[in-house]
Amino acid sequence: MAKKTAPKRPAKIIVEHEEIIIESSSSEHEHGIETTQEGSIVDMAGSSKTAPRKAPGRAGAAASGKAKSAVAKGKARAVEHEEMDVDEVLLVDDDRPSRTKPIPKVSKANAVSIARLTREKESLSREVDRLRKNVDSLNAQVSKYEEQLEELFHIRETEAEQNLREQAEQYEAKIQTQEALIKELTSQLTKTKALGASAKASVVQFLTREAADEEKLAVEREVERCRDIIKNRDQQLAEKDKRIQDLEVQETILRSDLAAEIERGNHLSKNPPPPSARTHTKPPDDPKNALVIRLYEDMTNCLIVSAKVGKSAYFNLDEPVFSCVYTHRDPDSDVTAASVNFSLREIWEKPEGSDPDSPVKSKDDLVMRMKYQPYNLENEPEEFVKALKFLGHAFIFARDQLPIFLKSLTENVDNAVRGAVEEDMSEGEEVVGMEEVVQNEVVIVE
Repeated sequence: MAKKTAPKRPAKIIVEHEEIIIESSSSEHEHGIETTQEGSIVDMAGSSKTAPRKAPGRAGAAASGKAKSAVAKGKARAVEHEEMDVDEVLLVDDDRPSRTKPIPKVSKANAVSIARLTREKESLSREVDRLRKNVDSLNAQVSKYEEQLEELFHIRETEAEQNLREQAEQYEAKIQTQEALIKELTSQLTKTKALGASAKASVVQFLTREAADEEKLAVEREVERCRDIIKNRDQQLAEKDKRIQDLEVQETILRSDLAAEIERGNHLSKNPPPPSARTHTKPPDDPKNALVIRLYEDMTNCLIVSAKVGKSAYFNLDEPVFSCVYTHRDPDSDVTAASVNFSLREIWEKPEGSDPDSPVKSKDDLVMRMKYQPYNLENEPEEFVKALKFLGHAFIFARDQLPIFLKSLTENVDNAVRGAVEEDMSEGEEVVGMEEVVQNEVVIVE
């Protein structure tokens, strides 16, 4: 009895110590399970018969210290009770299932798992950064492609497409021409076969060749005809160009002559004959003619100072030039007399509406006209010149309009002297007719 009961107390004490150690280690083990993954739990759940390894950390050191103290106490009790049969106690312990559990390597596993989680987190963050960069680059490429696509939508036709279209049109025209030629040759071949249906194949071939030669000859004749037409057109164009050059030279000469005539007219206007002279350089032989001329001058107030003869550009015809002075006199008033110096020249010109390029063959192709040229108007007041209206400029009119010219000259000078501006010209039909002649038929010489 003593043998059996003696070892039970220390065995129970050992079991209680072991239970205390297991509880403390199990709490740490549960804490380790909460902070680690499933892989570390498998490592910690080792075999119950294996000896626990030392783990770093204070928790591991405490657990191993407790285990060593429990084993030391058991050994001390066994030494104290050497009388007891320790083997039976050990057998009793072996018969019961052991409630002890191996102490897990909590600290080392946590460190490994934390390091692995840190590495995974860093790798994931690096992967996220790389994916973000890829997304940004892809977005930039998409924006670039969208801009290019928008430009392509705005461009109706590129240069390559235009070249392709033009080339396609050329090929299409060539194909149509070849198809038309094939149709024509086929129709000719059909006609030849119909004509020589009873003949041999060689005869048919001969007729087809002959028709082709005739067609070729016809085309060559047409080409020659077109060439002749082109040559004639070229000759006509060359003649027209030459004629244009001649006309340009003639225009230059006429312009120079016109400039010289204007310069001579200006010189004559600056040095006119004296208006007060009433005597003729050559008195008429008959006194009656002098009386008649004086009567005309007194009736018209127009004095013919001198006369000379110029030459026309056509057939060297005579063109008389008369230097005249018109003097205004009003017997009912004491207004100072005013005069207008001018010249009248008979000129030969082509009829109005005739072709300017048509040659003049004879004197019958020309008509006589009168050219009016005033002088010394720059010495007159501006109001006086404005009141003269169209008489203040040089112009050309028909010779049969001389009475209307004299009427207009008298009335306009009278209005200029009186200083009245005529508003309604409808009262004098002849004056209106003269103004129409000046506006429609007259060539004003500046």
